[in-house]
Amino acid sequence: MIKRFVIAIVLLGLVAGGLVGFNLFRDRMIAQFLADMPVQPLPVEIVEADGITWQPSLGAIGTVNAAQGVELTVEVAGIVRTPAVTERFQQLGAFPVGGTPEEMDRFLRAEVARWAEVVKRSGARAD
Repeated sequence: MIKRFVIAIVLLGLVAGGLVGFNLFRDRMIAQFLADMPVQPLPVEIVEADGITWQPSLGAIGTVNAAQGVELTVEVAGIVRTPAVTERFQQLGAFPVGGTPEEMDRFLRAEVARWAEVVKRSGARAD
């Protein structure tokens, strides 16, 4: 009985030693393989962004409808009125007034009427 117990302990020691030795060998080989690998160059892209002045424009009927039926003018008006967007616009010196196309039409007509008299008085002409 003691003989079997001693054989079991010796075999257990050999198996455990083999597992530990294999793990140490494997870790050393992986480290050696990775140490010999050259560092691959990575592509880098640079994009230069320039600020532009945005002017409102009127397009043809249906130009602001999304393909899936979402009314973009309604979505944009809601986004422009969010506090974060409003604050960012104000930091840039702009005053967001997002609204419907009808509100934009009224605004543009009022501006044309407002400045038409100034243009007439100044005698300015578009050449």
